[in-house]
Amino acid sequence: MLNPIACTIGNLIIPGLTPNIVGTLGAAFEKRIVVAHTQMIRSDKKLTEELAAQIEKQVSGVLDSRSVEEFEARRDIAWPKYVRALRALSDTARNFVADDEFISLIDRALDVFVEDFEKLRGKQFTNELVEQAQFTLWTVKRLLSLASIIDAAGQPPIEHVAADVKLNKDFRVFSLWTQFHMDMALTAIAFRKKINEKVQHEIAEGMRLALSAYAVGEQALALRSTAPQQEIGISAPVWDEEDEELLASAMKDLDASGL
Repeated sequence: MLNPIACTIGNLIIPGLTPNIVGTLGAAFEKRIVVAHTQMIRSDKKLTEELAAQIEKQVSGVLDSRSVEEFEARRDIAWPKYVRALRALSDTARNFVADDEFISLIDRALDVFVEDFEKLRGKQFTNELVEQAQFTLWTVKRLLSLASIIDAAGQPPIEHVAADVKLNKDFRVFSLWTQFHMDMALTAIAFRKKINEKVQHEIAEGMRLALSAYAVGEQALALRSTAPQQEIGISAPVWDEEDEELLASAMKDLDASGL
């Protein structure tokens, strides 16, 4: 299996939603938000749609895999292309949509996607993929709220800057890997593509790094002793004991890996 941490592509600058922590949310989010923005001129919308179509084409090719081995091989090829194309799409989105409007649009899109997955449970997708996708979408809400707190807190003390830079890098890779697999599922919805059940399992596994991204965010917040304690910007479902145990496990894994 491809190790996403080993796949930071050269000196590629991965796109960010805030200066400190959050990576872009994925092609399906970006396209939905920008195309819905009525103030864009026709040529800008066309550029956005072309960039999104390029990403969808790359992802769709991975979804055509008939075995786990074929899926992994195609994913390895598509991954760096996906990141580069997503950066271009994300940069375009940020030029047209104000941050507060962007957050509001994301919140609505997340709820729609959760419903879309539920409608396809047992039809196009396995229970495992639906449940993981929904949990990942809810985790994104948590991440956005956490990012708002971190962004409001500003930079950490000078003695923690180096650690913060490393956490930022780790977060972006975890986040992009999650988004890559979420875009696979959302592309399958958009094009009504059937996916091999074993491949669906691999896609669900790829989404699990959302929790690792959140764990990294928690570590970044801990570096900022003056961070505000309230969550702002987006409401999210309350995590139950099992969710908290999964987060604790992710934090333990990160500690063990030396990240």
